[in-house]
Amino acid sequence: MLAEQDRKSQIPSRGQLVSAVSRPNATGGFTLIELLVVISIVAILIAILLPALKTARESARRVMCMSNARQLSLSLGIYAGDFDNTFPAHTLTPLSTASRSGWAHHSLWGDDESPNGGEPQWKIVNPYHNNDMRLHRCPSDAGANPGAPQTLPWPVGMPAWQYWGTSYSFMSGAPILSETALPGTPIELLWTRQGCWGRNVDDIETPVRQVLAIEHSWRWTWSREWSAWWDQAYLLFHDLRSPVMNMTFVDGHGVFLEMKETPLHYNNEEYQLASP
Repeated sequence: MLAEQDRKSQIPSRGQLVSAVSRPNATGGFTLIELLVVISIVAILIAILLPALKTARESARRVMCMSNARQLSLSLGIYAGDFDNTFPAHTLTPLSTASRSGWAHHSLWGDDESPNGGEPQWKIVNPYHNNDMRLHRCPSDAGANPGAPQTLPWPVGMPAWQYWGTSYSFMSGAPILSETALPGTPIELLWTRQGCWGRNVDDIETPVRQVLAIEHSWRWTWSREWSAWWDQAYLLFHDLRSPVMNMTFVDGHGVFLEMKETPLHYNNEEYQLASP
């Protein structure tokens, strides 16, 4: 009798059978192959999304860069309104004659705290944008690109705004070998065709094409004109392979454009860096 009772007690009841069937396997989990498949899918998605994310971030930086350039252009226009409708220029007495070239923009605006930004008394445009130095920092400006030679005037990785005090140039002219703008005047510009430097707005024939403010990476054009300046090709903010940059014009509009090949990067159907 006792042996039969022990045998019956070892037989599971119906409730125990149902419970055993419905209970999930507590020791179950992903196999190694399943984990590898999931990891592979995640890696593929990251590889697809990263370029898109990078492009979106650069687009946002480009928009902010354009906003800064347009506000600086507006400050130049307000300055001109206070001075007989004429864009800024001054004698640059403290500077050498050679420094009176068309890129002497950093003497007129920008942060005078930078190593080569000039003296505060030269910053005649800054009051017209309430001395807001944030406007002079293009978010894409990371300075000279990797691989740049030591011939560049500032260290690789130092932004132009940090070295010159601004990421932007007042388009006073374009460096062109053997040219001189405003010859015989106190503001003579050597190796330069005159852009907006000291010009009356009403005398500019094509305000829709005449560049007023532009990113500092426009110095790339030097490498297109004079082989000794080949290293300027490393000064590109937005694309290491393409000379694209924000430009604002005398008529007030701004465009993100690609610089033309020589000699059209001075004067063409899209923009004009210097007077004809």
